[in-house]
Amino acid sequence: MMFLSDKRFRGYLLHSIGMCGRLTFERFALITATVYDASVDEVEPTISRSRAEAALAAPFPGPDELVLYPDPVEQAAICGAAIVHRRPLLHSNKRVAYECMGEMLVPYQWPLPDEAEAEVAEKLGRLGERKMGDDEFVEWVRA
Repeated sequence: MMFLSDKRFRGYLLHSIGMCGRLTFERFALITATVYDASVDEVEPTISRSRAEAALAAPFPGPDELVLYPDPVEQAAICGAAIVHRRPLLHSNKRVAYECMGEMLVPYQWPLPDEAEAEVAEKLGRLGERKMGDDEFVEWVRA
């Protein structure tokens, strides 16, 4: 399993979509396409747009872009958790969530947890099974 946080993909992704903390649906579709090793045109119809947009907006609720979570690490973790919980994809929600978190943290030069793929998969699995709370997940991303 290859994560987009690998340097060879990161440069392409940043060049293709620019840097910004909040992810758009289009960026989510591009990340998903890269994880699936497919084109955006192929994956976009398989994405539940309403679930994806709700997950991407989770750290930024409220009118006029009210910021409830000013910490970018918390924003990324909440977005990742929302993707895992809302399941906008038929499969690979956890992998895409992890890559989305990494993408959100790039402008802040904050690395994702430096753990082996199996450990990352285990943490995301626990989150998906609700065996890890969102607060604990935020702290894991922050560590």
